Amino acid sequence: MQVFLISYIPMFREDPFNSSLQLKEFDNLLEASHDGRIEACIWFIKDNKPFPVFVIPDMDLIVDHLMEWSENKPLKWFELNICSMENSYAIALIPNMKKSIERWKITNQLMVGYPVPKDTEFKIFFKPLNFISSGETSFHKVKDEIGDKLQVGFIDLKNVNRESPSQIKEEDIRTIGPFMVNRDTNLYDSLSEIGCEARTTDERVGINER
Repeated sequence: MQVFLISYIPMFREDPFNSSLQLKEFDNLLEASHDGRIEACIWFIKDNKPFPVFVIPDMDLIVDHLMEWSENKPLKWFELNICSMENSYAIALIPNMKKSIERWKITNQLMVGYPVPKDTEFKIFFKPLNFISSGETSFHKVKDEIGDKLQVGFIDLKNVNRESPSQIKEEDIRTIGPFMVNRDTNLYDSLSEIGCEARTTDERVGINER
């Protein structure tokens, strides 16, 4: 038995147990869903500790959905992955695949009355919130201060001045965390496989000394 399982996709609310969907309809839903790309990543300094602030349109809707999807326990459902190269870096909130499968199994058993076969294979679809930098960035100025845990901030694109992105207001930021940091050397390849691309932004000036 093979199961096509939808894990985390920003703002995706289609019923993952809707077996009436045909393969083409399923593909169309995924194609039309949010791609997870972050417009920019600003490294905010507070109490001498850096943390990333994801700049994204419709921020409140996306964060509310993330909290709902993770049952208000995002630290158990996500891991913050970071990969650093010489002149660029990638960062992404990766969903916990094991927990996605466990939740699917429990819900499916409640629906049909019996567990899935032990040899069931799962093909998991997900689109993490992600950012891949292009060119020199402020990340390389703070990477040695990151540590093993980081909170993640979120700010709506409408509250960021593209001419001066470092002048964001703390009251406009929603924070979650701290997440465990996984320095995943394969993150670039993983994000490329799901269609993520580098973004050219003003992130290089995004250190906000607070």
